This record gives sequence, structure tokens and C-alpha cells, in this order.
Amino acid sequence: MTVKNILFPLLASNKGGNILSAASICNNINKKKYKIHILLIFNKREEKKNLLLLKNSNSYAINYLKSKYKKNSLYSKIILFFQLICFFFSKKFDIVHTNDGSLNFFFSLLNLIFKFNLIIHLRNTDNSRRNYIPFAISKKIICISNFVKNINSNIFNNKKVVLYNYVDFFYKNVKLREKHKILLNKNKKKKIILYVSNIHERKKPINFLKIIKELTKIDKNYLGLMFFQSNKIEYAKIKNYIKKYNISKNIYLFYNLPAHYWIPLIKKVNKIILLATSINEPLGRNLIEAIFNNIFVIANNSGGHKEIINNKFGILTDTNKIKKISITIHKVFKNKKYFIKNKDLSSIKKKFQNKNYFKKIENIYSNI
Repeated sequence: MTVKNILFPLLASNKGGNILSAASICNNINKKKYKIHILLIFNKREEKKNLLLLKNSNSYAINYLKSKYKKNSLYSKIILFFQLICFFFSKKFDIVHTNDGSLNFFFSLLNLIFKFNLIIHLRNTDNSRRNYIPFAISKKIICISNFVKNINSNIFNNKKVVLYNYVDFFYKNVKLREKHKILLNKNKKKKIILYVSNIHERKKPINFLKIIKELTKIDKNYLGLMFFQSNKIEYAKIKNYIKKYNISKNIYLFYNLPAHYWIPLIKKVNKIILLATSINEPLGRNLIEAIFNNIFVIANNSGGHKEIINNKFGILTDTNKIKKISITIHKVFKNKKYFIKNKDLSSIKKKFQNKNYFKKIENIYSNI
């Protein structure tokens, strides 16, 4: 039996769902048929160290490529491209499976030189024409939701397939900091509003802060916990907004912590909901993770959120309407609607934890 070599290129600077999704695939597909290689492109040593979840298996090879790649720097892109050419001269791959939209163009050009099969795992809503070249060169385009499939050009519909992410959890080896345990014990009787996302503009973190501000006018016992990855500039902006809204006593920031650090931290909290303020989210992995952990969700009524939430798990609403959403949240707590019954989880597990997902990935590999 011929074993196919599969390469997963990943940017270490991106700590989002693409890394988690790639790790799930690498850990679960048939190792007798497919030999997995990961190419981790990193800039700083910290980025390399932070992705411990990729080191949890000996069943694949991890290659490290240090590059000063910046999305807005043409010079750094040219340098990275030539670094990748050098890497490919020493390796041979049957399939390259990209999980980051920033890398699709690089590997579509490399495909013209090294003639591998390109699979694009599409998890963004960038429908600009610059994507047409990678889409045209790719053999298959895996879309993480119907929203992602429909927002991108119909020209490539024959290559598209919708496969919802298999949602794994990577928190078994997470060690909680003692100060965080103490912090939560002090506040365990408060009404917790959870934010788990990045803090760029599309995620609408400022709306979250405004909603917390509005809730404190209703009840001082509301507390916002924000879990996110950020650089120092973004972090400083959030802190400035917190100071501006005078809610420093009602917001705690947890930033640049390991994936899923928030899950064991909030396990003992009873009064808690997840508030997802982002607009046109490709899917919304954080919503699925919250539901699996019996956390009621209130989410912006847009994008992939609509493919996750029903009335058993949460509420879809317009999170731009700050006063209205604040009243909705208060009613949820007042009426104790923030409990999710275990018996209702079967449908979402079938959708987002179906082992057939990996068989479908393998079928794509074998049929190209």
C-alpha cells in the first residue's frame, strides 16, 4: 500500500480554530495510509513554544521554519516564498492541506513548481478576487460552514464541500494558575458573562464592554471574563476602553493563555453565559465549545452562528443593540434559562463530533 505524504502548513502567530482543526485531523486520520508532516512557520520563539498541542503526538513530523513574515509587508512575503521553495527542494509531498487563508496564495504558486495536490480548508469570509488563483489551482475547497460556501464565488462550487469542524478539546494538560483559581472563588456567586475570541474589529469586543457597562447599571453582580490572544497594542486599547467605561471592577482579562484555558477555569461556575458579539463569523467554534460544556449562548444573529444555535442552546439576536441585548441577558439570568440539558446535546455532537468527519477527509485525499 502506497503511503501518501500530507503537509499541513501553519502560521504560529495564528492561535485560532485553524490550528485546532489541523491538530484534530493530524491526530485522527489513518497513519497507515497517510504520513503527516506539519510545517510551523514562526517569527518569535514564544510563538513556537506556545503551540504545545501540536507536540502531543509522535505520529507526525513537525518542521520549523523561522520567518519574519508580516501580512502587510511585501518584502517579508517575498522572503517567505523563497524560504518555502528551499524547504520544498528538500522534501516531497503528495498533498498540501492549508488551514490558513494567509498561506493559500503561497502554496498555489508553489504548486506550479512542485506539482503536489492542493487542498484549501476555507475558514474565512474573504470573497475578494485575489483568492481566485488559489481556488482555481486547488483540487478541493473544504468549507467549514454553508455560510462560508455561499459567501465565496459560485464559480468554484464544483470544488467546494461543506464539512463542519470536528470540535476537539485540548485542555487535559492545562495547568491553572493559582491566582486565577483564587480570583474565581472570590467571584463564583456573580453572574458571569464570557467572551472567548480574538479582539480584532470583526469580533466586536467593544460591544462586549458596552454591554457589560449597561448590565452593571441593572445589577452590580455582573462580571465579564475575556479570554483572547493579542499583541501589546491591542491589549492596551482594550484596557483603555475599560478605563473609559469605568468597568475595571467588572471585567477581568485573560490573554495569551493556552488553548481552552477558560474551560477548566469556569467549570465550577453556575451562573454563566457566553456572549458572542462577532459579526459574520465563518462558524463560531467558541459557541460549540461552550454548548458542549453546558454554557448557554447569546450570539449575534449573523454568519455561521445561525448554523449552531437553536432555542435549546441559546438565543440569536442583534448584539449591536446594546440596551436591548443587556435586557435580554438579564432576563435569561432572572428566569434561569442559562441551563443546557445533557439530553439535548446529542444533535450538536452528531454535527460537530462525528468520527465520520475524518473518514470524509481521507476520502478527499484518496480521490484527488
